[in-house]
Amino acid sequence: MKIKERVLGRILQWWGPRGGLAQFHQPTGSVGHFAGWIMGRRSSNVARNSWAVQLLDV
Repeated sequence: MKIKERVLGRILQWWGPRGGLAQFHQPTGSVGHFAGWIMGRRSSNVARNSWAVQLLDV
């Protein structure tokens, strides 16, 4: 059980506001710009954006 707690603790640190993936929570600076660029070009996000634009009938 102690190993599971350590692993869970490390995962939570990685996902936390100051962890390795913090730029995906609240992007800032040049690293945040890059994180936003990655999120904006994911195929699932591109598909959702196209769908939303079609619904708006722009």
